[in-house]
Amino acid sequence: EVALPVVKPNRPKNAAPLPAEQFVRCEEDADGRLLHVAFKDADRFNWYAWYNLGLCWYARDEYDLAKEMFEKSLALKASTWAYHGLASAELALGNREKGMLLMTKALAMNPDNLGLAKETMRLGCGFKQYALVCRVYDSLSEEMQAVPMIRAFYAMAVGYAGQPEKGMTMLEEISRTVVPDMREGDDSVTSAYIYCAKAVAAKNGTVLDDEAVEVPQGIDFRMFHVTKK
Repeated sequence: EVALPVVKPNRPKNAAPLPAEQFVRCEEDADGRLLHVAFKDADRFNWYAWYNLGLCWYARDEYDLAKEMFEKSLALKASTWAYHGLASAELALGNREKGMLLMTKALAMNPDNLGLAKETMRLGCGFKQYALVCRVYDSLSEEMQAVPMIRAFYAMAVGYAGQPEKGMTMLEEISRTVVPDMREGDDSVTSAYIYCAKAVAAKNGTVLDDEAVEVPQGIDFRMFHVTKK
């Protein structure tokens, strides 16, 4: 079972703040409950106001209420950020397929957002939705596809999805580049390479254990691991 990745909704980049009389404010009363400050009539039709209220509920781990607010925002106006917020709420509630579908909708509205593309593919790999990861990769521009971490997620997906030779070859190519997103202790790429190498060996009639696989140094992020000589 894959642990639920941490997801947090993002507010629109460079978004101008709403006027004070229109902004949806969230306060705490003596009981610690989140209160809604009453909207003026115009605020009821303000997608950004509902979106911000969704963020308030999400921050308090009230995912059902956050979901309701994001849905109201989307009913007023479709936006990348409300789709992303709704996806995050669905994922937090354990609705993985629905959450990932909403993530792809958010990305489709903002296809040049590299951070969103990485997050969508990272979550897809984490939830073993490899076909979805491949579709996302195919939808990206050539420039985005060339980003090392994007290629790494795609290589992992194709490797796990039944093309270990392709996945292994891509990961070996990636190992010769600098991938700033990779961090010590995150062995997801390392594990994918080991899986692909063992699968390729099995096709040729050879059984390998994990320690027998020589992982390229550029993608070996295992902590405290000593390669056998």
